[in-house]
Amino acid sequence: MYGFIHATFNQEETLTTQLDPFIKFKHLIPHKLASFLEGKNPLNKQATTLLFVGMTLEGNPIGLAVASLNNGKSEPDKASYSQSLDIHLLSTESTIQDNIWVGAKLLSEVERLGISLRCHHFFLVYLQDDPSTLFFEEITLHNKWSGTRPYMITCKISRAAVSKLTMPWIYSIGGLLDDFQEFFWTDLTKKEQAQIIRGKVNNIFKPALFPPFSPVDENGKPCFETLNSLGIRHQGRVIAWMITERKASDTINYSALFVEKGFEQFMLGPKLLAHAIFYHLKSDIPWASFEIPLMQISSSWKRFVEKNIVPCTEEVKRYRLAWKEID
Repeated sequence: MYGFIHATFNQEETLTTQLDPFIKFKHLIPHKLASFLEGKNPLNKQATTLLFVGMTLEGNPIGLAVASLNNGKSEPDKASYSQSLDIHLLSTESTIQDNIWVGAKLLSEVERLGISLRCHHFFLVYLQDDPSTLFFEEITLHNKWSGTRPYMITCKISRAAVSKLTMPWIYSIGGLLDDFQEFFWTDLTKKEQAQIIRGKVNNIFKPALFPPFSPVDENGKPCFETLNSLGIRHQGRVIAWMITERKASDTINYSALFVEKGFEQFMLGPKLLAHAIFYHLKSDIPWASFEIPLMQISSSWKRFVEKNIVPCTEEVKRYRLAWKEID
């Protein structure tokens, strides 16, 4: 007989022994996600609640899922509110013959628990053109998920490759027109912060592109890289930014590029990226990584990325997003 064990852990609470039963599932967790067993979420800084689901057969671990619970927008006139569940890990024992069946059962249990927590949206991101791709496509199809779509491209390129002109567009991109002013993100004013917050309220840009305002959080951890995080002002308003972050001591990650609608024709995105890379080249940091959110950028920017960035990178990974909505 198969069965399930569960744990819902609030990251703001002191770690308890409720995660102890999941120690025997440790071999199903990739090293980069091992901190899940410490009650930490290495993938989603904004989520406060982690959901653990373990599947057993005759008491032996055969599958594990870890997800984070994200609050949606509150509705003052309603007692409930919408929440989403991001599934970060769904892994099955390699020795199990029918791992598609195990994966589908495990996913169903995650859905059941998510619904009990008032979740209406479920998301699962997986690698494209990977040995695991078929597994995720089969189990989401079995569980009648809504579909999949291209989600993100991640690229890694060495500073040395950039300096050898493997990206010649950087050197021909040109400067800004006179009524545009580029500035370091550390020089953002309080008034401009308020303007950006109003833009978020009015849905001018996607929530995932909402920039940090302080270089460090309340715990002293870096929120953005001060070396080359940049913004652009136009007639007293901030209308574009390129936010970078130090993912590791040897890597700057180019994570959030935003240009307000109506200003795309001025090539502000490529110019911000080019100028940020120029500042990177002046440092001794050897690697750059790029995260290109395909669902949040224009078709022209996608073409630019495919033509100018992807061919120059040492490592390219493409991700797809599967989703399910429950009324």
